[in-house]
Amino acid sequence: MPRDDQFLQIYLQHHWVGSTGGRDLFDRAASSHSDVRAREQLATLAREVTEDRQALRDIANRFGVREARVQQAAARIGEYLGRFKPNGALKGRSPLSDLVELEALSLGVEGKKRCWLTLLTHAENEPRLDAAQLEELLRRADQQLDVLAGLHREAAARI
Repeated sequence: MPRDDQFLQIYLQHHWVGSTGGRDLFDRAASSHSDVRAREQLATLAREVTEDRQALRDIANRFGVREARVQQAAARIGEYLGRFKPNGALKGRSPLSDLVELEALSLGVEGKKRCWLTLLTHAENEPRLDAAQLEELLRRADQQLDVLAGLHREAAARI
């Protein structure tokens, strides 16, 4: 049976792998969304997600979590294959592409938020976790979800 620390290490590694695909999707959405203003907002979120990902890497390092290169490659491939979905347009992007991407981004940020909440529940008894940092990351995830919800409403209205 793994030690409790090992469960947390595995958990952090899973979130790190997920953050690879999420970051890649944010970068793509920031460059390909059909609305210029939305692209600007997504570019800001992409920068924040990259910073959040670094915070996760720093936390994982404190727990001795090594990078899972094979799983990261699989996450990248999965994000790439996700581009080949029916979107109602034979060539180019459709408004449906924007909507589905925004939903995927929201799911990723919600998962990241759940990670911060999980870590926050352990921060009081775990010196490698900084409760103030986790609360700030949690606040930022909520802000990111608010932005994505607004962009989603706008994309849904265009369909």
